[in-house]
Amino acid sequence: MTARAPIACCALLLAAAASGADGDAVPQPVPVAEAVALSGGGSHALRKDGESTVAPGATFRLLAAVPLADARLALYDADEALVPAAESAEVGSTGTRLEVRPARRLRRGGRYALRLEGAAGRELHDVAGRPYRPVSFTVVVSAEPPAARRRRSR
Repeated sequence: MTARAPIACCALLLAAAASGADGDAVPQPVPVAEAVALSGGGSHALRKDGESTVAPGATFRLLAAVPLADARLALYDADEALVPAAESAEVGSTGTRLEVRPARRLRRGGRYALRLEGAAGRELHDVAGRPYRPVSFTVVVSAEPPAARRRRSR
């Protein structure tokens, strides 16, 4: 029976670690169903790892596969300054749709971070109160207009 006591003790420690030191749930990654840049009537998926190139007039949409109660989608420049933008969010029974429309065109060659984060703090929560970690996508604005790139490639 003494051989089982350490196993039970370890199971309790693992359960406590999974739920957080103070009994709160450990934040999980947000299940992102879709993250896209919209421009010129088209869209393209944003990369989860690495950088995505976007047009200066891009807007951004993210679909989370959980109904989030206190989330926001925000765009930050390379200096971590919030980019002025119109933000919208629609929470449904099975998910959340968030959009960011920058107030002016993004700077060509500029690097930005698109973040799904908590509206009041770093963490965000679903409607049941479960915590989630912020999600970030790196976007780089194309340095040249598409027409200039096509002319040079001929």
